[in-house]
Amino acid sequence: MSIELNETALQRHFGAVSKVPVVIVHRSRVAADFELTSAENSLQSGFGSENRRDEYLVGRSALKSALAAIGKNQDTAAINWPSPFCSLSHSHGHAVAVSYGDGKGIGIDVQLLRMPSPATADRILSGQT
Repeated sequence: MSIELNETALQRHFGAVSKVPVVIVHRSRVAADFELTSAENSLQSGFGSENRRDEYLVGRSALKSALAAIGKNQDTAAINWPSPFCSLSHSHGHAVAVSYGDGKGIGIDVQLLRMPSPATADRILSGQT
């Protein structure tokens, strides 16, 4: 399945398949008002490559917006993964964050240049609806 990578298309797609209201945020660059907490800065400084640091920043920018939309703490370093109320995936300069206020479980995986391995399905998919 292929979905256009922008918030409008993603919201339209997930709105059609989801029975609950899901917040979806797409970023390909850091938001203008974006700031890291000291804990997030510590995590980011540990990445060896500039590319990994850039992916972290774009991802955290998306995730902070998704968390704000459901009234959660925006310090992403405080999240225990997997989280029942948010998920984040990034690939090749794009990040998609999703959040769900009721905290019953949500997840997303974005793969832009390759198909995910079927062996990972049990980690990212659930039989529950």
